[in-house]
Amino acid sequence: TNVALYKSGGIVGTETDAAFLRSFFAGPEIRLPAGTWDVTAIAAFSVGDCSGPQHTIKATLRITVSG
Repeated sequence: TNVALYKSGGIVGTETDAAFLRSFFAGPEIRLPAGTWDVTAIAAFSVGDCSGPQHTIKATLRITVSG
């Protein structure tokens, strides 16, 4: 199964990296500037219906973007 990537998040405006966040979320493309980044995927689900046991899985991959 293929699933499209998308960006999500919010900005208060007081973050030390607020300018970067505004720039990053401004368009649909996913491009990171040069540097080392930790990219994390998180999936939360329950077994059976919503009252079943809850599970969360998380995987982080460190990547280096050269520019």
